[in-house]
Amino acid sequence: MVNKLKKDLFSLGSSKLLVLGINGLFWFLMALILPKEQYGELTFLLSTASLGTISRFGLDRLVIVFGAKKEPVLFPSYVIVTITSSLAAIVVYYFTNDVFVGLLVVFVVIFELMMADLLSKSKYQMFSIYEITRRSLSLVFSILLFFEFGVMGILMGFVLANLLGIKGLIKALRVRQEFSNIKQHSGFIFNTSLIGIVASLDQFASKILIGAMFGFSLLGSFQIAFQYLVFLGFIPSVLTLYLLPQESQGKKNKKLKIYSIIICIILSFVSVFTIPSFVNLLLPEYTESITAMQIMSFSIIPSIIIIIIETSFIGNNQTKFILITKAIQVSIFFGLIMMLGKQFGLDGLAFSSLIAAIVMCILYVVLYKKYFKKN
Repeated sequence: MVNKLKKDLFSLGSSKLLVLGINGLFWFLMALILPKEQYGELTFLLSTASLGTISRFGLDRLVIVFGAKKEPVLFPSYVIVTITSSLAAIVVYYFTNDVFVGLLVVFVVIFELMMADLLSKSKYQMFSIYEITRRSLSLVFSILLFFEFGVMGILMGFVLANLLGIKGLIKALRVRQEFSNIKQHSGFIFNTSLIGIVASLDQFASKILIGAMFGFSLLGSFQIAFQYLVFLGFIPSVLTLYLLPQESQGKKNKKLKIYSIIICIILSFVSVFTIPSFVNLLLPEYTESITAMQIMSFSIIPSIIIIIIETSFIGNNQTKFILITKAIQVSIFFGLIMMLGKQFGLDGLAFSSLIAAIVMCILYVVLYKKYFKKN
């Protein structure tokens, strides 16, 4: 059992680190070859596509949680997300006037459902292979097509890489399953759908708001700081992938959670001292992002605690706590963006992100103690 845990964690951890490295390389290369304003525009378009993926309506989480319990929910989930993501793609197209942003919505949703199926079956190695392949193809295709088509070529590259998900769609549609299997989990779907919408507002709509309020140039600087936070967040990301099906089966992994918190605390403090040298050496055009990166690096501490508690809530089918807390967090984050962003610029945006994460963490801890003490 211990050896299997180590093997699964190594597979997820190493692949996630590699994926973050590829993703970081992509954004680093974009920062080098694109003007700051165009870099912000690319962030705006990809954030719009990512926001469109809320059309999966929590069905990826449904597949992970109830697929792990051997319930037949995959076929109806694929049918639903294919329809809803197509409708979302039309809306996104009219908003951006870019057909590739719309197509990206559809193929990302289909790919993510295939990945959810792999996690539900604890096929961590296969999950890792597909994720690494997708990110690698995204990087290669985007760079190659950029020199021919510009920013549109980057979006084309992302679409091509996500075509891998069609394999999972074809396989799932061969096995007919009743839609009643979905209907009996309507409460779970409703709550996780709202959670997904709120989470997307936090991560993607916030960038759309920043771009609309402060311009693409400031959004580009914020994206640099955000990408560093994404890199630091590989531990919370791996924990989410591993713990969610585990919690659904009643497994707690207490030591793993404690060690993860300690590592994240260390990473946050180390980042404060290493960030200035990193930016001055590699991205001198973005030196104004240094302080923001240092501020946002501390967000990983509340984030790891949030992830641990969130997987416990989802595993115990208590999604209402997540929904309420995330809604409060997003409301605070958007309010702070408009207040601190106007007053302090980029650093104000960084503090907005950190404060919102801390508030959410505190609310999660309070709700967690009350729920598990009661039960």
